[in-house]
Amino acid sequence: MIDGLAGAVDAASVEVPSLRLRDVLMNERVDLLKLDIEGAEAAILQHLAASGALQNIHALICEWHEWDPGAPRLHEGLSQLAGA
Repeated sequence: MIDGLAGAVDAASVEVPSLRLRDVLMNERVDLLKLDIEGAEAAILQHLAASGALQNIHALICEWHEWDPGAPRLHEGLSQLAGA
């Protein structure tokens, strides 16, 4: 046990399967999608827009992070959404 972590569980690593968001959205409609992806918003929205997957999202909540004030990308994300 680590000092100061009374009650902590010692556990082995667990392998968790993952899915591409694009693959899920290409096969089904989503009523509400919440994105909180710590700075990857523009890249993900561009990827989804290029595949046509954005059109299967009815509503989107996005927490947008701009890490480089010299290169804002919010306008790109909004353009991707407007185009869908």
